[in-house]
Amino acid sequence: MTSTPESYQNRIAAELEMYSATANVHDAPPIMQYWSSKFLVPLFQLFGFSNSNEMFRTYIARACRAHPGEVCRVLSIGAGDAATEKGFSGRFQFATFDINSWKPAEEYHVILAIQCLHHFVELEVLFDKIHRALQQDGFFLTDDMIGRNGHQRWPEALHFVDEFWKELPDSYRFNHQLQRVEERYENWDCSKQGFEGIRSQDILPLLIQRFHFDLFVAFGYVVDIFIDCVHAVDVREIESGRLKPTHIYAAMMKHPSDSPKFYKHLTPEFSVRSPNK
Repeated sequence: MTSTPESYQNRIAAELEMYSATANVHDAPPIMQYWSSKFLVPLFQLFGFSNSNEMFRTYIARACRAHPGEVCRVLSIGAGDAATEKGFSGRFQFATFDINSWKPAEEYHVILAIQCLHHFVELEVLFDKIHRALQQDGFFLTDDMIGRNGHQRWPEALHFVDEFWKELPDSYRFNHQLQRVEERYENWDCSKQGFEGIRSQDILPLLIQRFHFDLFVAFGYVVDIFIDCVHAVDVREIESGRLKPTHIYAAMMKHPSDSPKFYKHLTPEFSVRSPNK
């Protein structure tokens, strides 16, 4: 018996239930801080920042300098609990609504999408709205997930995951949500109930169609599950093109950049994984 697809309203209810029960949606285990500090920060520093917030501030400052005497208008979509924006609550106006009903009434110097794009179904509609709402020389900035839908592993990455999984002690294979040891890694589709990663694999191809990149930094795949000992595998396989990255920091524009910035040869086009492979 096959399960029927969740309705849109049921998915909304599942999302609200999940995140209402989470005190801090940005919490991550200490090992993620270790990975970030040891491997990601040195990569980001090549581009002049150490994390996504610093990247956002860099581009907001750049937009402000390009328009002296104007109020720099910044829009943050899909902000969730607005943890990033709360420090500037006196300068932001907050509104709660379904982004699908959003009708841009003005233009913005900077538009932010912080870890939210992988929750949207109507990506084409959203990106077209963002393109219309962005000033001609504005920046569309994102820190997001671009891997397989539902945050599943593609077959070529699942091979590495299965091999490393065999080497883990039981304590590292313990599923805290289900309170059991997982003898095999389950390639779970996180989009079955809510919107988690529902169209994540479509994000990058659709961005390439609509925007030009001033900055593109892509990273992570197998290492999402295992950290230190497999970071080198991620780097080797992603740079070879055999694996495609799951995370991006990106700054996009309506027109081609005079000096686009990428890490080595990892351009947006190189980083796309065709679902037909």
